Order: sequence, then C-alpha cells, then structure tokens
Amino acid sequence: MRTLRLLILGSRPRTWALSVCPVLVALLCASMDSYLLGTTFWSGSVRVPLEALLCVVVALSLQISANFSNDYIDGIRSVDRLRGDGAPVRMNAAGGIAQPLALRAALATSLFGVVAGVAAVCLSRQYWLLGVGALCVLAAWGYSSWASARGLGELLAFLFFGPVVVLCVEALILSGGGGSAHVGPWALLGSVQCGVLAASVLLVNNLRDEYSDRAAGKRTLVVRWGGAFGRWLLAAWLGCVLVLSWGQFFVALFTLSFRVNVWLSLADVLVLAALNAVTIWGLLHVWRAVKRPAFYARVFSSVNLLMILLTLHTAAVWLVANAL
Repeated sequence: MRTLRLLILGSRPRTWALSVCPVLVALLCASMDSYLLGTTFWSGSVRVPLEALLCVVVALSLQISANFSNDYIDGIRSVDRLRGDGAPVRMNAAGGIAQPLALRAALATSLFGVVAGVAAVCLSRQYWLLGVGALCVLAAWGYSSWASARGLGELLAFLFFGPVVVLCVEALILSGGGGSAHVGPWALLGSVQCGVLAASVLLVNNLRDEYSDRAAGKRTLVVRWGGAFGRWLLAAWLGCVLVLSWGQFFVALFTLSFRVNVWLSLADVLVLAALNAVTIWGLLHVWRAVKRPAFYARVFSSVNLLMILLTLHTAAVWLVANAL
C-alpha cells in the first residue's frame, strides 16, 4: 500500500488535465476544421474513437513519466530539501525507497506511452509521427535533467502540451487512416491556448520555488529575471488566453452570421465569464503569495481549472458551430 501511495503521489493526479484536455481540444477542433478543410472527421468507424483513446494514453503516460523523472532527478540533486512550506510533498519525502521507485515508474510509463503511440501510428499510417513521438520521449526526460535548470522549462511545456499535442492529434484524426495530414485554423488557435496554460502552470511552480531553485543552482526563468517579472509574465499569458477565447466565440458568431442557438451561445458566455473570474482570482493570489507562499497552491489550482474551462469553452463553440 505504501508503494501504491507513493506512485499516486509521484504521478501528480492534479496535473493530469494538462495532458488530457489538449487531446480533447484537438478532437473538437478537428471536427470544426474538417468542415473548413473539406475532409471527413468521422465516418462511423471505430478507428477515430480508438485513435483518440490511444492519444490520451500517450499524452498522459508521457506526462506522468516526466513527473516521475522530475522527482527522481530532483531527489538526486537534493532540490526538494530546500523547498519551503508552500511546496507540495514529493516522493523523496519517503526516503531511500522513493528514488529507485521513481526511476522504475518513469521508465515503465514511458514504455507504456511508446507502445500506445506506435499503435496509434500504425492505425493511422502516419509514420512521420514516430519521429514526433521520439522527440516527446526525449522532452519528457530532458525537462528535468537539462531544460528546467536552464530556463527552458516553460518553452518545452508550451511546445509539447500545446502545438505538438493539438496539431499532431488533429493531423492524425483527419488523415482518414492513411491519407494526407491536415491542420486547420481552429487547431492552431487551440494549440496556442493549451500551450500557454501549460507553460503558466510551470511558471507558477517556478515562482513558488524561486528561492530554493536559486539555492540549488537551477537557472529557471524566474531565477534569471526575478519574481516580479514572472508575475507580470503570468498575467500577460493568462490575458492572452482570455483574448483568444473571446475571439473564438465572436469568430464563430460572425462565421455563422449570428444564426446560432441562443441557449448554446449563452452557455459559452457563462463559460467565458468563469474563465475571466478564475483568471482574476488566480492573479490576485499570485501577488498575495509574495508574502504568503502557501497561496501558490490556489494559483496552481486556478490555472489547472482554466485548462478544464478552456476545454468546456471549445466544446461550447463546437456546439454553437454545429447547432445548424
């Protein structure tokens, strides 16, 4: 039971939305882009649901692998011992058993993700995605061992939780099981939003760990440029997501010449209002956390909630666009 508790702790279930939601966003965008691109999204075969499930497994497995490898590498470097009261408990708090367990779990989840990814590629016959998958595995391991200590963690989070996931999933789904890969404007917008939110989660973590990372010699973005810069950067990123979300809503209305279902449109407005409220609530606590680091937990929760709300917003836009 203790091993199971450690594995659940190391997998960080509260962060799973960062990998699952971009896949869901990609599927919704693929449905909308299929109309614009003149392709078929789903002909009723089992291929699309199976590919979608495999994509979720790949994204979640590689994220969990990155979480375990992060615990393992930070344990070797004794980074977690320097963190304050506002930081969550990591696997390394369990002592000697945690580090070898984290390594084995990271390798196992990586392998599981690779198997699921190869199955998805064989099903879609988009073999170029094997190269993308190899880059994803390298990124999952390279994040903790190299990138995060050099201030590149946010960039990796943006790329691999945003454009790489959303665009590759749409290309795979719209290929029709061996045809040409297609990517449309809805996926491009969705990929930026998902990537920015994923990078924002990492930025919140780095804001919380600013002093311990500096003591451990990690040159994160916040350590390089300071906490004030990080807080304003977070505000700019979340503001960007809000602007793009409202833009999607109005583009859908203009595209349909405002011939939309009023109740579905109202539902999306309510989701967008929730996006605004959660963003403001999270940013207020970012500045409160300067004096009380425990508030970073609330900021972290708010950004994770924004990823879920973004998925609901995309679903609402999809409903509005398909109501006719």
